[in-house]
Amino acid sequence: MMKTRNKFLQFIGVFLASGLAIQFQVYASDTFEASGVGLKIQFYEPKENTDLNQEAIRLFFEQGLKKLPPVVISALQGSKINIQFTRMDDLSEIPAPTCQTAEEEVRTSIAADIIYKSKKPEYQILLNKNLLQDIVRGAAGSRTYNCGHKSIYQLGLASLVHEIGHIYDFLNVPADPKGNDRSVSDRLDFLHLLGWDAGIFSTDNKNKLGIRSPDPYEYDSPAESFAVNFEFFTLDPEFACRRPAVFHYYSKHFGYDPYPGRTCKVSYDVPLSGKPVLFSIDPSRIYEIHYLLASKGTDMSSKWGHAMFRLVVCKPGREVGPDCIKDVGHHIVLSYRANVSDLVINSMKGLFGGYPSQLFLFLMTEIVEEYNVGESRDIYSVPIKMDREQITQFVHKTLEQTWQYQGRYFFIGNNCSTESMHFLQGIIPDEVLQKMAPVLQTPNGVYDSLSERGLLDEVATTVDNNVGRYFFPGFYSVLSPKFEDLKLLAGFPSDLEIEEYVSEYSAIERLGLFTGVLLRSKTNRTDLASRFLYLEMAVREHLRQVLLKESGKFVQGEIKDELGDQVFEKMIEETREIHSRVLPWNLLKSGYGVPLSSELISKDEFMKRVLAYNEMFSKIMDLVKKKVPGQYRDLDDVKRNTEVLRNFAIQN
Repeated sequence: MMKTRNKFLQFIGVFLASGLAIQFQVYASDTFEASGVGLKIQFYEPKENTDLNQEAIRLFFEQGLKKLPPVVISALQGSKINIQFTRMDDLSEIPAPTCQTAEEEVRTSIAADIIYKSKKPEYQILLNKNLLQDIVRGAAGSRTYNCGHKSIYQLGLASLVHEIGHIYDFLNVPADPKGNDRSVSDRLDFLHLLGWDAGIFSTDNKNKLGIRSPDPYEYDSPAESFAVNFEFFTLDPEFACRRPAVFHYYSKHFGYDPYPGRTCKVSYDVPLSGKPVLFSIDPSRIYEIHYLLASKGTDMSSKWGHAMFRLVVCKPGREVGPDCIKDVGHHIVLSYRANVSDLVINSMKGLFGGYPSQLFLFLMTEIVEEYNVGESRDIYSVPIKMDREQITQFVHKTLEQTWQYQGRYFFIGNNCSTESMHFLQGIIPDEVLQKMAPVLQTPNGVYDSLSERGLLDEVATTVDNNVGRYFFPGFYSVLSPKFEDLKLLAGFPSDLEIEEYVSEYSAIERLGLFTGVLLRSKTNRTDLASRFLYLEMAVREHLRQVLLKESGKFVQGEIKDELGDQVFEKMIEETREIHSRVLPWNLLKSGYGVPLSSELISKDEFMKRVLAYNEMFSKIMDLVKKKVPGQYRDLDDVKRNTEVLRNFAIQN
């Protein structure tokens, strides 16, 4: 027996098929065959409701059955299903949602029993009697609303189909030639794709964001997740565009597309962090997908490295092929991170799930600046072996994660490597990979797991000139050879290390050092000036990245003391509010899942919000600049150094 819940779409037993007997307790005994389904329906006379329109109810059930996948109908042959409309509450009608919140398509209490008699199962479904009012009105006359299934009539159909989905799931119908005898909702590929984290004692859905769900009841259990998505797969022509990865799974499982003539199109435009425009990740323009691994950093949150993915997007006009690896400026990086609205990350919150986990998208050049330049960490980029179908499914999953996912981030337990492994397990049908426990993975561990399964094209990374394509060395690794050559020059300290030169020498001290060397040199001054210029420009970018990273600490410390708690807290709240307004799901006006183009806020409003976010950050940096001018003065001095070196190179 399914436990009663305060939601309308909650039933448990219904299945339809040729030769399937379904009994509806509504009318005097009657039998008809559902058009196009071959389903025999029998009515039994209750003591009331004899004045209802029998033909309207007949049409209702026919509409609910005609879109069912043939596999489902075939699976139900021989089953007996009893359906009864009964009173579930004290209300006089099904209340139409006001759609004021994302989770508001409230369903009246529905219960359902599954009764097994001898070897053949008998299923009983109880539907809310108040549905009959809108069923008799028909689809055109039913009350409507602007979310979920859009009308009470359609909600009733969804309730019927939802329960049919449950019965099919319970029948343990094999999904593939291998004869997998597990319920669909119990299969690992389904659990991974739909975001279920199967623990030792419980199974929980990782997604804690209900705002873009068609029905948050899908997060109650894997079985409900299957049934909710089954109802939208069956009844909503837009489901293929709103949840393209899930639609692909259902369509492939059933070998069926209920709406081949749909008019909607999947929107591949996504927001990149901090950018005032949307970027396209159309899979037809993606050559391959890489596992992107940043080496370990010094902070607690990065001591194991960082796991990411790289979409090798081909630049406009480029034919999709191997040369697209050169188009680094067009490549997009997927990075699961803690969504930190605090100015400084709190280690305790990170340890105990105090931050949301979210998928962020960046340009590859930004990742190079962040890790190579700012933190001097190496980045390894290795192609994942995928066919075109898997690349498309990967992109579709990216869309779903971008617009409708927010979990809980734990430094240990649900971090970048955990999220990345879960993501891949929902895409790649490798049985061993499916069974791995993502919670035990590290970024290097994910790499090793993929490598051991032969899922990485590691040969590609051994090509000549792989730097800047498959390998991106850290700041110090790049500069060290050039720096060692400079140490051989007269006047340059031979025992000076690159790290000391960058972190301990001020811009003025560096100016004195390289001008002294240049003045001593009687030949190749232009070449030397160019080498020093390259070094100084790299130092400038490194210092800028470090200052950006450290700015929050200055604000949290000295500036908080200067502003006072009340003013400071007001500034923090304003910062969080502006930050919230640029979250992907807050850029949308309506709908569920991946948005249709019409559901995005206007381009002007989008740009306004992103610019406000960037301006807020600039104001914080201005506060830092006033409080700790030394660091900024050093940047100004670096700018002066580069001008001196440029002039020296020109004049010599």
